[in-house]
Amino acid sequence: FIANLVNGLLLLVRHFIGLTLSPILAFYLLLDWALIKRRILRIFPVGWHDELRIIVKDIDVVLSGVIRGQILLAAIVFGLVTTGLWLLGVDYAVSIGLIAGVFDIVPYFGAIIGALPAILLASFSSTLLMVKVAALFLTIHQLEGNILSPKILGEKTGLHPLAVIFCLLAGGEFGGIAGMLLAVPTAAIGKVLLRHLFRALQ
Repeated sequence: FIANLVNGLLLLVRHFIGLTLSPILAFYLLLDWALIKRRILRIFPVGWHDELRIIVKDIDVVLSGVIRGQILLAAIVFGLVTTGLWLLGVDYAVSIGLIAGVFDIVPYFGAIIGALPAILLASFSSTLLMVKVAALFLTIHQLEGNILSPKILGEKTGLHPLAVIFCLLAGGEFGGIAGMLLAVPTAAIGKVLLRHLFRALQ
Protein backbone atom coordinates (compact mmCIF):
# COMPACT_ATOMS: atom_id res chain seq x y z
CA PHE A 1 0.00 0.00 0.00
CA ILE A 2 2.80 2.42 0.95
CA ALA A 3 4.70 1.59 -2.23
CA ASN A 4 1.60 2.27 -4.35
CA LEU A 5 0.97 5.49 -2.46
CA VAL A 6 4.54 6.70 -2.98
CA ASN A 7 4.42 5.77 -6.68
CA GLY A 8 1.13 7.64 -7.05
CA LEU A 9 2.56 10.73 -5.37
CA LEU A 10 5.68 10.59 -7.55
CA LEU A 11 3.48 10.30 -10.63
CA LEU A 12 1.46 13.35 -9.58
CA VAL A 13 4.65 15.33 -8.95
CA ARG A 14 6.05 14.31 -12.34
CA HIS A 15 2.87 15.40 -14.12
CA PHE A 16 2.83 18.66 -12.18
CA ILE A 17 6.43 19.38 -13.15
CA GLY A 18 5.61 18.57 -16.77
CA LEU A 19 2.60 20.91 -16.77
CA THR A 20 4.71 23.64 -15.17
CA LEU A 21 7.62 23.30 -17.58
CA SER A 22 5.54 23.01 -20.76
CA PRO A 23 4.62 26.72 -21.07
CA ILE A 24 8.20 27.72 -20.16
CA LEU A 25 9.63 25.45 -22.86
CA ALA A 26 7.04 26.72 -25.35
CA PHE A 27 8.01 30.33 -24.55
CA TYR A 28 11.72 29.77 -25.16
CA LEU A 29 11.06 27.71 -28.30
CA LEU A 30 8.95 30.51 -29.76
CA LEU A 31 11.47 33.14 -28.65
CA ASP A 32 14.46 31.44 -30.31
CA TRP A 33 12.63 29.57 -33.08
CA ALA A 34 14.40 31.42 -35.92
CA LEU A 35 17.81 30.63 -34.42
CA ILE A 36 16.84 27.01 -33.80
CA LYS A 37 15.73 26.61 -37.43
CA ARG A 38 19.02 28.04 -38.74
CA ARG A 39 21.07 25.70 -36.56
CA ILE A 40 19.04 22.67 -37.58
CA LEU A 41 19.53 23.55 -41.25
CA ARG A 42 23.31 23.71 -40.72
CA ILE A 43 23.28 19.98 -40.00
CA PHE A 44 22.29 19.27 -43.61
CA PRO A 45 24.09 20.13 -46.87
CA VAL A 46 23.35 23.58 -48.27
CA GLY A 47 21.75 22.10 -51.38
CA TRP A 48 19.06 20.49 -49.26
CA HIS A 49 17.94 23.66 -47.46
CA ASP A 50 15.25 24.78 -49.90
CA GLU A 51 13.69 21.34 -50.10
CA LEU A 52 13.79 20.97 -46.31
CA ARG A 53 12.00 24.30 -45.90
CA ILE A 54 9.25 23.09 -48.25
CA ILE A 55 8.94 19.78 -46.37
CA VAL A 56 8.71 21.52 -42.99
CA LYS A 57 6.13 23.93 -44.38
CA ASP A 58 4.02 21.02 -45.70
CA ILE A 59 4.29 19.24 -42.34
CA ASP A 60 3.20 22.43 -40.60
CA VAL A 61 0.15 22.59 -42.87
CA VAL A 62 -0.98 19.03 -42.10
CA LEU A 63 -0.35 19.37 -38.36
CA SER A 64 -2.31 22.62 -38.36
CA GLY A 65 -5.05 20.70 -40.16
CA VAL A 66 -5.09 18.07 -37.40
CA ILE A 67 -5.41 20.77 -34.74
CA ARG A 68 -8.16 22.60 -36.63
CA GLY A 69 -9.95 19.30 -37.21
CA GLN A 70 -9.83 18.41 -33.52
CA ILE A 71 -11.13 21.87 -32.56
CA LEU A 72 -13.96 21.53 -35.08
CA LEU A 73 -14.85 18.06 -33.74
CA ALA A 74 -14.82 19.39 -30.18
CA ALA A 75 -17.14 22.24 -31.21
CA ILE A 76 -19.52 19.80 -32.93
CA VAL A 77 -19.57 17.50 -29.89
CA PHE A 78 -20.21 20.52 -27.66
CA GLY A 79 -23.15 21.55 -29.84
CA LEU A 80 -24.64 18.05 -30.07
CA VAL A 81 -24.30 17.31 -26.35
CA THR A 82 -25.63 20.70 -25.29
CA THR A 83 -28.61 20.48 -27.65
CA GLY A 84 -29.39 16.87 -26.72
CA LEU A 85 -29.24 17.50 -22.98
CA TRP A 86 -31.34 20.65 -23.33
CA LEU A 87 -34.01 18.72 -25.25
CA LEU A 88 -33.98 16.02 -22.56
CA GLY A 89 -34.38 18.63 -19.84
CA VAL A 90 -31.04 18.02 -18.09
CA ASP A 91 -29.71 20.92 -16.00
CA TYR A 92 -26.36 22.57 -16.79
CA ALA A 93 -26.51 21.38 -20.40
CA VAL A 94 -24.06 24.04 -21.62
CA SER A 95 -21.49 23.31 -18.90
CA ILE A 96 -21.66 19.56 -19.48
CA GLY A 97 -21.46 20.11 -23.24
CA LEU A 98 -18.33 22.20 -22.73
CA ILE A 99 -16.74 19.46 -20.63
CA ALA A 100 -17.61 16.85 -23.27
CA GLY A 101 -16.18 19.03 -26.04
CA VAL A 102 -12.91 19.71 -24.21
CA PHE A 103 -12.32 16.06 -23.28
CA ASP A 104 -13.32 14.86 -26.75
CA ILE A 105 -9.66 15.11 -27.78
CA VAL A 106 -8.91 12.06 -25.57
CA PRO A 107 -10.00 8.92 -27.45
CA TYR A 108 -12.63 6.77 -25.71
CA PHE A 109 -11.86 7.98 -22.18
CA GLY A 110 -12.76 11.52 -23.18
CA ALA A 111 -16.26 10.39 -24.12
CA ILE A 112 -16.62 8.61 -20.77
CA ILE A 113 -15.39 11.63 -18.82
CA GLY A 114 -17.80 13.87 -20.71
CA ALA A 115 -20.74 11.51 -20.15
CA LEU A 116 -20.27 10.83 -16.42
CA PRO A 117 -21.45 14.23 -15.08
CA ALA A 118 -24.57 14.15 -17.28
CA ILE A 119 -25.46 10.55 -16.38
CA LEU A 120 -24.86 11.22 -12.68
CA LEU A 121 -27.00 14.35 -12.78
CA ALA A 122 -29.77 12.57 -14.68
CA SER A 123 -29.76 9.70 -12.18
CA PHE A 124 -31.01 12.08 -9.50
CA SER A 125 -34.14 12.70 -11.58
CA SER A 126 -35.10 9.25 -12.87
CA THR A 127 -33.69 6.02 -14.19
CA LEU A 128 -35.41 6.61 -17.53
CA LEU A 129 -33.69 9.99 -17.95
CA MET A 130 -30.35 8.41 -17.05
CA VAL A 131 -30.84 5.77 -19.76
CA LYS A 132 -31.80 8.46 -22.29
CA VAL A 133 -28.70 10.50 -21.46
CA ALA A 134 -26.47 7.43 -21.75
CA ALA A 135 -28.06 6.61 -25.12
CA LEU A 136 -27.50 10.20 -26.25
CA PHE A 137 -23.78 10.09 -25.44
CA LEU A 138 -23.39 6.65 -27.01
CA THR A 139 -25.04 7.88 -30.22
CA ILE A 140 -22.90 11.02 -30.35
CA HIS A 141 -19.75 9.00 -29.66
CA GLN A 142 -20.54 6.54 -32.48
CA LEU A 143 -21.38 9.39 -34.86
CA GLU A 144 -18.22 11.27 -34.00
CA GLY A 145 -15.91 8.26 -34.03
CA ASN A 146 -17.19 6.49 -37.15
CA ILE A 147 -18.35 9.34 -39.41
CA LEU A 148 -17.38 12.84 -38.31
CA SER A 149 -13.82 12.21 -37.16
CA PRO A 150 -12.62 10.27 -40.25
CA LYS A 151 -14.36 12.73 -42.58
CA ILE A 152 -13.14 15.95 -40.93
CA LEU A 153 -9.61 14.80 -40.09
CA GLY A 154 -9.31 13.24 -43.54
CA GLU A 155 -10.21 16.52 -45.23
CA LYS A 156 -7.90 18.55 -42.98
CA THR A 157 -4.88 16.27 -43.45
CA GLY A 158 -5.39 14.95 -46.97
CA LEU A 159 -5.89 11.38 -45.73
CA HIS A 160 -8.75 9.17 -46.88
CA PRO A 161 -11.40 8.60 -44.15
CA LEU A 162 -10.65 4.86 -44.24
CA ALA A 163 -6.97 5.65 -43.70
CA VAL A 164 -7.88 7.75 -40.66
CA ILE A 165 -9.94 4.89 -39.20
CA PHE A 166 -7.13 2.41 -39.86
CA CYS A 167 -4.57 4.75 -38.26
CA LEU A 168 -6.72 5.16 -35.15
CA LEU A 169 -7.21 1.40 -34.83
CA ALA A 170 -3.52 0.69 -35.37
CA GLY A 171 -2.48 3.45 -32.99
CA GLY A 172 -4.79 2.14 -30.29
CA GLU A 173 -3.54 -1.41 -30.81
CA PHE A 174 0.17 -0.57 -30.57
CA GLY A 175 0.24 2.53 -28.38
CA GLY A 176 -3.00 2.75 -26.44
CA ILE A 177 -4.41 6.23 -25.91
CA ALA A 178 -1.10 7.91 -26.76
CA GLY A 179 -0.95 5.88 -29.97
CA MET A 180 -4.46 6.99 -30.96
CA LEU A 181 -3.58 10.63 -30.28
CA LEU A 182 -0.42 10.43 -32.39
CA ALA A 183 -1.66 8.09 -35.13
CA VAL A 184 -3.24 10.63 -37.49
CA PRO A 185 -0.49 13.30 -37.18
CA THR A 186 2.17 10.63 -37.71
CA ALA A 187 0.39 9.26 -40.77
CA ALA A 188 -0.05 12.77 -42.19
CA ILE A 189 3.64 13.55 -41.70
CA GLY A 190 4.57 10.19 -43.25
CA LYS A 191 2.46 10.99 -46.29
CA VAL A 192 4.25 14.34 -46.72
CA LEU A 193 7.68 12.71 -46.44
CA LEU A 194 6.79 9.93 -48.88
CA ARG A 195 5.41 12.43 -51.38
CA HIS A 196 8.66 14.42 -51.33
CA LEU A 197 10.74 11.24 -51.47
CA PHE A 198 8.89 9.95 -54.55
CA ARG A 199 9.23 13.35 -56.20
CA ALA A 200 12.98 13.39 -55.47
CA LEU A 201 13.40 9.92 -56.98
CA GLN A 202 11.64 10.78 -60.23
